[in-house]
Amino acid sequence: MTEKSKTELVLRAQVDLVNTVFKTMTKDRVDVESLLADAQRCQLFQAEVNTTLEMLTPREINVLVSRFGLNGNGPASLEKVGARLLRLRGDGFGVSRE
Repeated sequence: MTEKSKTELVLRAQVDLVNTVFKTMTKDRVDVESLLADAQRCQLFQAEVNTTLEMLTPREINVLVSRFGLNGNGPASLEKVGARLLRLRGDGFGVSRE
């Protein structure tokens, strides 16, 4: 193989590498934009949830946040929510499946 052939092969490999990187960057850019759009939708939803929660009593907020895991701890059964309310404030009565 001549020196010219080796140089051409190296250059072709470099061009292929640049094309691959460019395609990956373009794809990743679209994915990042999609993730940003999802994050914005999540923020809007969180704002709506917070606005709705502000209309409730502290006890109702506590029950909903615990029940549906809005505090990041994951959802809890009504039995666990009731037991927690009873333990914290002594008013677990009234929290049931109905």
